[in-house]
Amino acid sequence: MNDKHRYNILHLLPDLSMGGGQQVVLNTVRHTNRQRFAHHVGYFLQASDMAEQFTREGAKPWHFAHRGWTSAPEILSRLRRFVRREHIDLVHIQGTRVDKFYGETTGLLCRIPVVRTLHGQKPNGHRWRELLRHPRPRYAWRLTVNVLAGLCDSMAEPLTVRHFVAVSPAVQGSWQDHLRRRGIDAARVTVNSNAVSLKEYTCVDEREVSHIRRELELEDSYPVLVNIGRLAWSKNQAALVSMMPRIIQDWPRAKLLIAGEGDRRAHLETMIRTSGLGAFVRLLGQRRDIPALLTSSDLLVLSSTEEGLPLVLLEAMAAGKPVVCFDLPGLDRIVKDGSTGSLVVCRDSAALAEAVLTVAADERALYDMGRNARRVIEVGYSIDAWARRLEQVYVSVLEGSNGGPHR
Repeated sequence: MNDKHRYNILHLLPDLSMGGGQQVVLNTVRHTNRQRFAHHVGYFLQASDMAEQFTREGAKPWHFAHRGWTSAPEILSRLRRFVRREHIDLVHIQGTRVDKFYGETTGLLCRIPVVRTLHGQKPNGHRWRELLRHPRPRYAWRLTVNVLAGLCDSMAEPLTVRHFVAVSPAVQGSWQDHLRRRGIDAARVTVNSNAVSLKEYTCVDEREVSHIRRELELEDSYPVLVNIGRLAWSKNQAALVSMMPRIIQDWPRAKLLIAGEGDRRAHLETMIRTSGLGAFVRLLGQRRDIPALLTSSDLLVLSSTEEGLPLVLLEAMAAGKPVVCFDLPGLDRIVKDGSTGSLVVCRDSAALAEAVLTVAADERALYDMGRNARRVIEVGYSIDAWARRLEQVYVSVLEGSNGGPHR
């Protein structure tokens, strides 16, 4: 390893809205060795909620405005100039359609290596049946186009992506056959499980927590359930709204807080209004005080039907909160029934409600589960260890194959 060389990494994101991939890149900027790696961030769509956070960390984002695919030649030209001007050594993509296209094409044009993070399970044949059942045809059509584009993109992967980083062993396993069929050796895939900064979620200002509890009128509420994520079809927050009448039967002072934005907001607002749940369910929009919001709650409830290893799950556990969620592949490695939370059969809203009631029934047991959850993060999901493993991936790609930096 050439200790005197500082590598320039270009991270490409579809946008800077608050999301898991964006938070992973922010963690990369914050926690990798800045003497060895200089990070640059580019994005393509309008949403820029996290721009200020990246700027504070010394990685001012660059907007390569994607105005439909007719703008691709102009954007690729700008990316080529940017790569040369900033002496970029490696491009890191998160795998959505837009950053995948621009990242892989830039890698080809500029002859620099590309690393891709695999955030979720490899979509399977059932996706087509889900698309056909989707109640919103225009949205289903967009998803269909994305699936077809993904098939085309996968043909370019062996030529452009030098290494893959899977966010959990289950995610790696789901992609294994797909990558092997495309001639991608298992040695080109590294598991680097998502991680969080424990300090950020255990050293929360009590004044901020008190302010949230007053703001959201939580002083006399129990249990306070929280869900954090995009208001999207796959996050399935409608299941949480559907379960609340059952929760209220046993706990009339229960509250459900849903933080995030997305195209399902109007649908959720209609559900809440027609069900008469306005006093029990709050849509909070985007929040910048997630550690304090988690501290103000009693447990995290996830209703996602597709996940890899969601950061919000780790964040809640770091904050000492048990988790109730659907039993998705790999989550049983971290969410243990009766120890750190509860797993239930996927898509069963009634079972989700009963699991919440069971966990909330004994406040002392709930506290113990939260303490166990924090210990899991302490032992197995250190952000520093995560950053060191990612640095090893960068170095192996940049120095292992070609013996030196790419210029």
